[in-house]
Amino acid sequence: MNTKLTKIISGLFIATAAFQTASAGNITDIKVSSLPNKQKIIKVSFDKEVVSPTGFVTSSPARIALDFEQTGISMDQQVLEYADSLLNKISAAQNSNRARLVLNLNKPSQYNTEVRGNEVWILINESSDTTSAPVRTPVQTMPRTQPSAPFSESVVSVSAPFSPAATQQTTAMPAKQTNIDFRKDSKNAGIVELAALGFSGQPDIRQQRDRVIITLKNHTLTTAQQRSLDVADFKTPVQNVTLKRINNDTQLIIKMTGNWEFINKSSSAGRFTFQILPKKQNIESNGLNNAPKVFKGRKISLDFQDVEVRTILQILAKESGINIVASDTVNGKMTLSLKDVPWDQALDLVMQARNLDMRQQGNIINIAPRDELLAKDKAFLQAEKEIAELGSLYSQNFQLKYKKCGRVPQNPPLGRN
Repeated sequence: MNTKLTKIISGLFIATAAFQTASAGNITDIKVSSLPNKQKIIKVSFDKEVVSPTGFVTSSPARIALDFEQTGISMDQQVLEYADSLLNKISAAQNSNRARLVLNLNKPSQYNTEVRGNEVWILINESSDTTSAPVRTPVQTMPRTQPSAPFSESVVSVSAPFSPAATQQTTAMPAKQTNIDFRKDSKNAGIVELAALGFSGQPDIRQQRDRVIITLKNHTLTTAQQRSLDVADFKTPVQNVTLKRINNDTQLIIKMTGNWEFINKSSSAGRFTFQILPKKQNIESNGLNNAPKVFKGRKISLDFQDVEVRTILQILAKESGINIVASDTVNGKMTLSLKDVPWDQALDLVMQARNLDMRQQGNIINIAPRDELLAKDKAFLQAEKEIAELGSLYSQNFQLKYKKCGRVPQNPPLGRN
């Protein structure tokens, strides 16, 4: 009887907890006050159920990110700026069933949180000492007026995993760390910031179809720092940002959609900034560009009757100083009579007349029938697609204690299938 009663009470407790989680409220107001000893207190108001946040701290740039699970945002102004020596800006953002507050600071700081009534109090202390002073009567500080910013304008920082904190106190991360930030600028471009402290080389950057792969050679990433960030809600060309480890290297994969342009904006002391701009598609009939071509080659004169196309290409190669490689399928004869024509224009006329196309790599031009080159391009893209569909490989280390190898498949230590 007691066992049944215990099960019923446990079930009611679980159901009540689930109901409370599902019915969490919205953040309705944020107030900032100043305290002695260069401290700030931020009061986050809720309309009903108050949620204690989890979060993390980054020292460079100085930020505090707080996540409120099962919480929405109901504020007219979601970006608050302050003319203060410690607090620079507060950005509020909502994604799915989670709300995030990002505190942009002017100096590295620590924080404590405390639930008081329908408010969460966040005490910020710029001192290196992790022990915070007791809360005193606050002096109100008003933010500077700024138009409300949508969720897509906010910052997403993923320098630490979203795991519940062991205590309410959160200290700064170690100096040597690797993290990524994503934001949207005024040009609707996606900005990806990579901080790899301790990396002094230059990243290897490769573009493959719909993604850019950035590799930091011999820069090891910890298992806890591997992550994949979905940023499609920001309405930029960037859809996903993945940070993972490949042997002893760190790899950042930025996946895009639509037409885009990748710009490596800046890099210094292990910090890299990449901009992905939306690129306007050239709307022409069947994708053809009607703008006149510009030819700048040295002018030549040609007068041939019924001459092999391969011979004409050989003459143009000698006149231009460019290495021309013609496919075995290039054949046929032509009659040409040109006077004072740029050599690159003569080459263009020959290719148009014989339905040829070219691919140039450095000082070498490969010429072949257009269908042949298109088939090669298609095969290359298909191979890249198959490689991309293999998916990302993640690794994770765990420790087994008092387990027999044969029992591991029946009892996965990580709770995964």
